[in-house]
Amino acid sequence: MADTREVGSSAWTAGAAAHYDGKTETVTLSLDDAFDSAIFQIIKTAERKRADYASKAAPFSNFEFTAAYFGLRSYQSADFNELQKLARLRELNMPGVEPTNEPVMDSYLDKAVFAVLAFAMYLQTYKDDC
Repeated sequence: MADTREVGSSAWTAGAAAHYDGKTETVTLSLDDAFDSAIFQIIKTAERKRADYASKAAPFSNFEFTAAYFGLRSYQSADFNELQKLARLRELNMPGVEPTNEPVMDSYLDKAVFAVLAFAMYLQTYKDDC
């Protein structure tokens, strides 16, 4: 039996099928596969955190605000956040250093989310070129 998980308004099913109707796509992930499981966690995290950072009407509004403040493009503000996570990981990978506030895995997950968000904003910015 397939393992279906609800993520926000999307249904993600563990199994082996895909469906595309021109507007909506159903993607099936195998949660036993490391890559599929990582993608699933990225989606869950992004949708959960979006509630605190942006509205449904403007999902990238926090990045747009930061970008405008610093004179960047919206996707570059996500790149900046990703680099902050990378800098944290650089420190935590030093010999004898242990995290105090959040696990290393959380930084890798946040970094992955920021990378996907940057890519989404890049696609949105250059949608006619893609």
